[in-house]
Amino acid sequence: YSTNDSTLKHNLEIIRQNLDRHTLLVNEFIQTLNQLNPQHEYENWCKELYQLLTNDHQRLIKPRLTSIGFQFKNTIEKDLDNLFGKQGELFSTVLLTDVKTILTNLGTKLKSIAHDKTNINDYSTWFSLTFQQQHRILGTPSIREIEIPGQYTSKKKPLPEHHIKIVGFDEKILVLQSLRLPKRLTICEHDENDYRFLLKSGEDIRKDQRIQALFSIMNDLYDNEPNCNQSNLAHITVQT
Repeated sequence: YSTNDSTLKHNLEIIRQNLDRHTLLVNEFIQTLNQLNPQHEYENWCKELYQLLTNDHQRLIKPRLTSIGFQFKNTIEKDLDNLFGKQGELFSTVLLTDVKTILTNLGTKLKSIAHDKTNINDYSTWFSLTFQQQHRILGTPSIREIEIPGQYTSKKKPLPEHHIKIVGFDEKILVLQSLRLPKRLTICEHDENDYRFLLKSGEDIRKDQRIQALFSIMNDLYDNEPNCNQSNLAHITVQT
């Protein structure tokens, strides 16, 4: 950027420094959250494989297995060897119909492996290794700080200096037994409270987000209407 306004230039430099300071950890956090849903990452890999076979490229790609993948690897290794060959020598002869059937079966195996994994370290050790005990001292600044999600809204000016910071994660997670196996994650914060978040993948949650925003607006209207306010009328909302 280029500007002759010294105040604006100073403010932009502060923004740049803050972004440089926090972006790396935020990206790590996002990538690790994706690992909590290994079946979704597997589905993405399957799509890449279909595209590769359709384009008739003569190379073999490997699935991006998460840390839970050791057990999955041992389970499917023989199936993949039979399908593609140990060195990929059968790759060019594979029929798409066979691939679809086999990968669907492998996806079922992955889901059966992941559905009862309730320790967060089964998915990734990042959660326990990134936030070490020395970063959990209140008031101690660290480049490894990251804010809890959901603290920026359009209703008021953000005050990042007062935002709640993550200091760790509960080792136990709750796996909901629905189609996508969403995970309930407990985040430990520097205000000594625990906050629960529901992690979903494989779906477009923008519709859910808009519905929650509508409920929030309706709650504001209820608050400004005496009868509704007196009756404590409100929609229950969640962060999306």
